[in-house]
Amino acid sequence: MLYFDTSALVKLYVRESHTDEMLALAASHDQLASHQILYVEFHATLARLGRENRLMDGQSNQLKRDFLAAWPAFTQVGLTTPLLARAAEFAEGFALRGYDSLHLAAADLLRQAVEKPLVFASFDRHLNRAAKLLGMKCPDFIEA
Repeated sequence: MLYFDTSALVKLYVRESHTDEMLALAASHDQLASHQILYVEFHATLARLGRENRLMDGQSNQLKRDFLAAWPAFTQVGLTTPLLARAAEFAEGFALRGYDSLHLAAADLLRQAVEKPLVFASFDRHLNRAAKLLGMKCPDFIEA
């Protein structure tokens, strides 16, 4: 299973450094996962990239369509009170931002629930260090 935070998932849709590696990594996993907040974060990121003129005219709409077509196949973690409590613990214990702690808690929940290894993909070094401390693997090409 490959868990994405938004910084990693965007690279599947917007050409940036490590896009090729992320595409290969996603193709090598049969199960992709994230917390449902990624849906909102992805749209917010595209809007920001549009404001920064980093997307061509009309590109944002196509990227949204592509994402919306792929999203139903993701294992999606929803919001629950126990998940919120765990995310709050991670926010305090690892000094994480709110949504980062939510992604980490969702990935940790999946890691405990599945029998196979979970790979955590994020381009946030601090978040990756926390994921590794919890027993998750991070891709080698992403510095931790």
